[in-house]
Amino acid sequence: MEMTLIIKAFILSLFTYQVLTVATERNPTLYKVVVEDTLKPVLYLYVDQLPKFKGGSDSLNEFVRKNFTWPKEDICFEGTIMTSFIIEKDGIVNNVKTIPSHCLPCEREAIRLISKMPSWIPGKVKNRTVRTIIYFPVKFILEE
Repeated sequence: MEMTLIIKAFILSLFTYQVLTVATERNPTLYKVVVEDTLKPVLYLYVDQLPKFKGGSDSLNEFVRKNFTWPKEDICFEGTIMTSFIIEKDGIVNNVKTIPSHCLPCEREAIRLISKMPSWIPGKVKNRTVRTIIYFPVKFILEE
């Protein structure tokens, strides 16, 4: 019996965000301090303009389909590997991590896949390019 892998990236979940910074619309003074202090790396989760994969979600899905490889280890895992990564101010994908799961080879593949992504269009706050964290679920499904 041969198992076939189908991977689905939940693009809508890509932009599930939580605040990771004190810069808010409600406190312009704090916002000004955070934005102007370039010595401290600020990481945003909520932004005015979301980071975008160049070419949109269709291109992102195509990238995942073309670049995903099933782990070589003999595994029987079905589930979601949650990844997080930073889109830098220049659009480069950086600091790729996974939430620990029961499938280490799948975690390694998710990290490899995300790390291979080309530059994105970075997020913006107040029309300024900012570092943004992205949470991206990678779903592994086995079918007979």
